[in-house]
Amino acid sequence: MPASAGRVTHREGEALPCVSSDETELPRRDPKGAGRSLLEQAFAREKIDPSFSEHSHGFRPGRRAHDAVLSAQRYVQQGRHIVVDVDLSKFFDRVNHDILIDRLRKRVNDPGLMRLLRRCYDTLHLKINESKSAVTSVFGRKFLGYALWQGPNGEVRRAVSAKALQAFKLRIRQLTRRSGGRSMEQVVEKLRRYLLGWKGYFKLSQTPRIWRSLDGWIRRRLRAMQLKQWRRGKTIYRELMRLGANPWVAQSVAALSRRWWHNSLSAIHNVLTVAYFDRLGVPRLS
Repeated sequence: MPASAGRVTHREGEALPCVSSDETELPRRDPKGAGRSLLEQAFAREKIDPSFSEHSHGFRPGRRAHDAVLSAQRYVQQGRHIVVDVDLSKFFDRVNHDILIDRLRKRVNDPGLMRLLRRCYDTLHLKINESKSAVTSVFGRKFLGYALWQGPNGEVRRAVSAKALQAFKLRIRQLTRRSGGRSMEQVVEKLRRYLLGWKGYFKLSQTPRIWRSLDGWIRRRLRAMQLKQWRRGKTIYRELMRLGANPWVAQSVAALSRRWWHNSLSAIHNVLTVAYFDRLGVPRLS
């Protein structure tokens, strides 16, 4: 029984790793986390992990999603560019649990664990999620939030998938919206937690230009938010002068006090600089 029974990638005639994916952008807690934790502890106690496929990465000691992404990259670099991408909808809800538990019983000498499994699952049938399954090129498919692309020299590289980037930008817009009556410090505190977690998960990405572009976009949103908080021209002028702005810069920005997004790309970036946001504690992606 592979631990990561969810998404299967395969090239005709060759075995590829089983990679579990629910297409989330970041790891999330399972609503049945307590039950899953008990099962994982029981499996570890019975030491059945060695009987799992060497290509299985999901919910196994010492293995992470990053390992699965790196494995996929290695296979593609070897020339395996076609995948059979199969998503089994609600696998552990639909799998035939009589067969599953019977096979586990042969390896796990723990009646209590078998009873726990019985309580957790009903006997249903497997169903393929057709909207998430395909036989297609590996390029353009998602692997645990990542995507693979091929450079001019043929080297296969890692990137954040388009869907994950879209979700990231949506969350950044929510955190840096120009309404809500929050101070810059409050915004930065929440933004910092999200950025550090996101960066930690997608640190394998090999797209430095995209990282730099996202950094600039985030800072621009923060500049626009700060300008709206200062609101009035007189306040904007006073605050920019307090931060060491050139009087001409402070005056030109204050004269267009209601054009927050426009001003966020003007000379104000010489005042609300990268170093300024570093001091506030805004993490850089690049």
